[in-house]
Amino acid sequence: MEDYSYLEFDETGKKVVGCDVNAIEITIPDEITEIGWCAFADCSSLVSIEMPDSLLRIGDHAFFNCLALTSIDIPKNVKDIGFCAFSGCSALTSVVIPDSVASIEESAFSYCTSLCSVFIPNGVKKIEYEAFKGCSALEVVEIPNSVTHIASDAFAGCSALNSVKIPSGIISISSHAFEGCSSLVSVEIPDSVTHIDSNAFSGCSSLVSIGIPNSITSIGSEAFKGCSSLESIDIPSSVINIEDGVFEGCI
Repeated sequence: MEDYSYLEFDETGKKVVGCDVNAIEITIPDEITEIGWCAFADCSSLVSIEMPDSLLRIGDHAFFNCLALTSIDIPKNVKDIGFCAFSGCSALTSVVIPDSVASIEESAFSYCTSLCSVFIPNGVKKIEYEAFKGCSALEVVEIPNSVTHIASDAFAGCSALNSVKIPSGIISISSHAFEGCSSLVSVEIPDSVTHIDSNAFSGCSSLVSIGIPNSITSIGSEAFKGCSSLESIDIPSSVINIEDGVFEGCI
């Protein structure tokens, strides 16, 4: 029988609430349905963890600052990935999010500075505030058409990201959503988008061109500020409002 003495459980026995901070490899037992708030936070020696298919929720700050964690396999039945769940996991290189997840919560993977790629499944509808902010090694992200909301700062500071295709269900590109994505060369914006918010693409210094569809009616302040490689941009007649500093620093 496996020894789980390095784990702490709540009174129901279904939720992990803590662990030995010196643990290196962890296996969570079957029947566990939730990893609780800060359960593994600051477990700086934790390299790998196996989670059961019974798991339904990964709580807020669950793996915050697990500096040695290199990969994570999120079980197929997980529905919720909480606020800052994997934030600061600076050695994490890849993550696969299962189809069961509907929303990637605020700062869930922020400052995972070694994260190179992420697979977002077709069931995800929302990518919340700062979800991937500061993931400076992230080169590739495929955003499925199921996504209808990309919140402010969702991909801000993803300085290795080189291309983005905005899903067809998006209506507005939120403020600072792709700010500081300095390797971003191309962006595809669908006809569903009506508004580009402030600083949405500011500091995207490698952006050469961007197509603005006829559906756009408003471009927020400093939306393309500092896009110093931008050679040309066609603004359609549908745009009735261009706020201050939209193209500031675009040479």
